[in-house]
Amino acid sequence: RFEEGHPLVSAIIPSIGRPSLVAALESALHQTWPNMEIVVSIDGDERLVEGLDLPLDSRCRLIFTGTSVGGQVARGRGISASRGDFVALLDDDDIWFPPKIERQMAAARQAVVEGAQHVLIGCRAELVNEDGRLIDIIPKRLPSRGERFSEYIFVRDRIFPGGTAAGSSMLLFDRALTDIAPFDSTLPIHQDWDWLLKV
Repeated sequence: RFEEGHPLVSAIIPSIGRPSLVAALESALHQTWPNMEIVVSIDGDERLVEGLDLPLDSRCRLIFTGTSVGGQVARGRGISASRGDFVALLDDDDIWFPPKIERQMAAARQAVVEGAQHVLIGCRAELVNEDGRLIDIIPKRLPSRGERFSEYIFVRDRIFPGGTAAGSSMLLFDRALTDIAPFDSTLPIHQDWDWLLKV
């Protein structure tokens, strides 16, 4: 997967056309990883983005579900339409720091060198309020070596305020994982946790 040095990474952004999509898309376009495509999967039709000043360029494609089918279905259609060797998920109300994908791909490269058949890379996230003030950084700790992921997410010795242990915008993985374990489009919430537990 790394024979060409910089395999294609597909950023998948499902959206209902919220104004925050503009900043999310800009953050994907400003990644320092040199080989990116961005698939914005709109849950509905073209009217949802008519008033948005989307910063589109040749790396970006918009696809439309036509009618509202739910964010989880829009995300799945975005993944199906993508061409990358690796997939990174980005919610339309989140943004990435510029080196996010580059750092995750460095970790992916190291895992492949060490013999991994598949990679699933996470990261920490900053939670900010509407004014941009930092509220918290999650997760508070990373999984321990050998710790079951279900226990990492759900078993706590104390309550961590302010967020979950894993969210979709933190994730990068090799595309084959979505063939082995597709996202469940029937779940109304927590599709990312369900998928992580299956993987």
